[in-house]
Amino acid sequence: MDLERTLLTLCEEWRTLSEAEGDAIEVSDWDQVEKCQNDKHGLQEQIRRASSQILEQGRPSLDQFRGIAKKLLALELKNRQRLTLQQEKTRRYQRELQQTERNLRQVHRAYAPGNRSVWHSYS
Repeated sequence: MDLERTLLTLCEEWRTLSEAEGDAIEVSDWDQVEKCQNDKHGLQEQIRRASSQILEQGRPSLDQFRGIAKKLLALELKNRQRLTLQQEKTRRYQRELQQTERNLRQVHRAYAPGNRSVWHSYS
């Protein structure tokens, strides 16, 4: 029973990290997103090891964990969707900045005749 309890605890840690990761994605806290992903990467091997040990010891199947796994996968999918939305938002912002840069260049060309430096126009 200790292995099952361990596995449940590890799954709960994964859920907590996934929720924190989702919150960090929402506010574009990429350092926190990276930390959560690194922590989950470390949990991955522990979960794999506990699952294997349960099966090796001939204990009941991992059916009880299927519901938990589905919930964790749903969290991962939600985070992926959040990340996709943030990427789209960042791309839109980048395009807006590029358009602003083009507009400023056009204004500069219209109001700054020739290649004269602004400093030279005051001499």
